[in-house]
Amino acid sequence: MTTPLAQMTQEEFDLLLSDMIEKKILELLVDPDKGQSLRFNLQERLVRQQKTTTHGERGQPLHEVITQLGL
Repeated sequence: MTTPLAQMTQEEFDLLLSDMIEKKILELLVDPDKGQSLRFNLQERLVRQQKTTTHGERGQPLHEVITQLGL
């Protein structure tokens, strides 16, 4: 049974709104890449990058990358 919005009590409306917000938040928090796999070379690169940053090393400064790419 559905109640038209204009005929809902405040409690019914609050519950409806709460359910809608919860549903939207859950949609936004879901990982869209869940279950997908990375190409092996990308996975290797990410692991290397994680190891170097863990040891305190940093990559190139942004301004150098911009210059190299001609942006």
